[in-house]
Amino acid sequence: MSHYIDIAHASLNKYGEELCGDSVQIIRKKDYLMAVMADGLGSGVKANILSTLTTRIVSKMLDMGSELSDVVDTVAHTLPICKERNIAYSTFTVVSINADNVHVVEYDNPSIFYFKNGVYKKIDRKCVEIGDKKIYESSFKLDLNDALIIVSDGVIHAGVGGILNLGWQWENVQQYLEKTLEVYNDASDICYQLITTCNNLYKNKPGDDTTAIVIKVNESKKVTVMVGPPILTKA
Repeated sequence: MSHYIDIAHASLNKYGEELCGDSVQIIRKKDYLMAVMADGLGSGVKANILSTLTTRIVSKMLDMGSELSDVVDTVAHTLPICKERNIAYSTFTVVSINADNVHVVEYDNPSIFYFKNGVYKKIDRKCVEIGDKKIYESSFKLDLNDALIIVSDGVIHAGVGGILNLGWQWENVQQYLEKTLEVYNDASDICYQLITTCNNLYKNKPGDDTTAIVIKVNESKKVTVMVGPPILTKA
């Protein structure tokens, strides 16, 4: 292949919490990649359990070829009920890449960001109602230098009530990412810049669990590795 899929993810725990309420699951095979991010209700241990169960169930079932309706139904009937709010709730976003074909499934998370050669491009999404849930699906082709960024609402809300009254807002994050993509090429660098900026907006005290996954199509690089037998040296 003339290109490869570069991926990186990072999270911030809500201030005062030891566990992150967002979870990420990555499945990578030859010519295939699946990234799942879930945001559990609330924060801390309960949210972590909800989001972890969601990412494991969704990634495993979709990887085995299950129908989306069956996946959503399984998640709804598996998550433990929160005693305080009497609901079991976790949002999720799934990006599946098979060769250069992309399939995106989104439920109640901020819409993903799609950039073609560093410029934002709107994705045509189809709404599918499964039970009482509205699921958005989209499919398209990935090309060299394309980028997909998945974020939890902690990114969109960064700075809310502090530096920014209404938070960072989706459109502002889009503009920031366009400028970042002009400077950085590797997924890990882009992800680090995004999460660091969120932390700065929160003044190092995140008001919500904050997660980002960056998927970038980069040109393949050849690496030459030279090895030989070990040399024994006298102490």
